[in-house]
Amino acid sequence: MIDGFNIYRGVGSVDRIDWETPVGFTAEGTTEVLLAGQQLAPGTSYFYALRAGNQEGLEESGRSAVACVEVDAQEQLLLPPLARCCELTVRWQRDGTILLGFSHPVPPGYAAAEVLEVFSDGGTGQMNLETPLATAANLAASTADLEVAILPPALPIQLFVRARRGQRTGPLSAPITVTARQISPAIVLPIG
Repeated sequence: MIDGFNIYRGVGSVDRIDWETPVGFTAEGTTEVLLAGQQLAPGTSYFYALRAGNQEGLEESGRSAVACVEVDAQEQLLLPPLARCCELTVRWQRDGTILLGFSHPVPPGYAAAEVLEVFSDGGTGQMNLETPLATAANLAASTADLEVAILPPALPIQLFVRARRGQRTGPLSAPITVTARQISPAIVLPIG
């Protein structure tokens, strides 16, 4: 009979979890567990996962939960990390704005963003990370693909997207460069 959870750990990514060597065990119904002797270095991500099992070695093959743990230089726990936004696309609109499309996947162990911020170089080549050009807020936890309308201040311009939750920010996306305005020609349909 399976009556608890084996705890496993990986360094750097979920893919590096060592499923051969549990680092702990917790009984069913336990909501917290203290893992003593775990060395945590600042700047490194540690992924912990659970598999239902028992101390006799019977165990499920999937994973029940994944958490990412990071500490700062004072070895204080940080909020879960935010994933990098990706798949940036732009579409020009007839009113001169562009629709910036992007994805924000939330892999296991990562937190969902509260706000997604769009930054630009303003056409100068110098990134401005102080004032977002646009934001998307009040996101559903399952939100992965979004679009934000932007009036570009200058061309050419580079755009970046970053996730934020409280004071924690994710890494900047790869840039997308917007050059000359490109609008699809109007379609003329003959009448009659």
